[in-house]
Amino acid sequence: VMVKYWDEAEQKRLLAAPAQFKSVTARRDTAWMHLLVLTGFRVTEFSRLTVAAVESSLVTGWLFVPAEHRKKKEGRSIDLSKLVTVELRRWLGWVKSHRDLFPEWKSVRYFAKHVAGNESNRHLVMWEYESLAAYEAYKARRKDYKGAYAEYKENDPYYKGVFIHSTMGLEFWKDQQRDLWIE
Repeated sequence: VMVKYWDEAEQKRLLAAPAQFKSVTARRDTAWMHLLVLTGFRVTEFSRLTVAAVESSLVTGWLFVPAEHRKKKEGRSIDLSKLVTVELRRWLGWVKSHRDLFPEWKSVRYFAKHVAGNESNRHLVMWEYESLAAYEAYKARRKDYKGAYAEYKENDPYYKGVFIHSTMGLEFWKDQQRDLWIE
């Protein structure tokens, strides 16, 4: 939260403003605003990012701003995995304090993939449900994000431009040979 300029309520209102529209431009603006707030980029720095720099960041997990684009005239790198982690910590904390809204969730777990000690910029959130029917009951109840679920949507990183939706997937796993499990 950039409390130097806005209090938390003002910032929430600002970040929610473009989300009331369903256009691609509104989604882009929402993602941009979140990135600006989370990274501390100045608008000029952000506006000079190149497609190549952003594509490179998707591979390396780091977004580099060259010195000539910075006010302080020194290069700066932003660890993008920390941005995801910050939003997921905030969301998980919110979910934990509102656990009664999610009775079908047996557990929710968050993982970040590390390769040889390096961050891979791959993140996994895993929900565990009692059954497929429990999953479907939850989705039906939360469908339109009304009532208490409106606040959930405000906190959900999925709607904050944190994830690249085209790279996300949904899988259902059924346990097998449970009598042979070692727990």
